[in-house]
Amino acid sequence: MASRRRRCAQKRAKNQNDVNDMEKAIKLDKLKKIDETSAKVFKALSEELGDASKHVSYTAIAARLKLSRNAVRYAVDRMIADGLVQCKDGELSVAEVLVTVG
Repeated sequence: MASRRRRCAQKRAKNQNDVNDMEKAIKLDKLKKIDETSAKVFKALSEELGDASKHVSYTAIAARLKLSRNAVRYAVDRMIADGLVQCKDGELSVAEVLVTVG
């Protein structure tokens, strides 16, 4: 009985250490979860913008992704609200955060 408790305690300690290591490797508080459409738009914006901040054509991105312009605009608006994309004076830039699709 005591050995079983010891094994369970060791397993819990190992799991906690794994979680602590993961939190150090990835800043979990910066992780954002976005939908698939936003992920596609985010990828296209990242490729187009790079490290720069500039005006972006929603129509061009929509055509490239085979989405409607409004779908792109709505996705960008959501990402601005979530802090994934920044908008200043009408120019977009990609914020430095981690993203998961889900």
